[in-house]
Amino acid sequence: MKRGLEERLREHPELRERFEKMLDIVENADGDCVLADDAELRVLEQVRGLGRELLQGWAEEGAEKVERAWDNRQDFSRKEKKL
Repeated sequence: MKRGLEERLREHPELRERFEKMLDIVENADGDCVLADDAELRVLEQVRGLGRELLQGWAEEGAEKVERAWDNRQDFSRKEKKL
């Protein structure tokens, strides 16, 4: 069963914050987006930041999966550097 959006966003507070900022722009919460061009620039800034955060999270998760896979292999043991 797929988890709900709210539950998933709790696990990624940085993404939740980014989406909340975009909603603030849509709702013109600050009242300072008079022109569509202003709103567009702010949305683009948030979307670019969201893209960076998503790719960073994707890369970190992928690296962790690879590390776990190697840790679980029976024929592989980590060599620790002797001091």
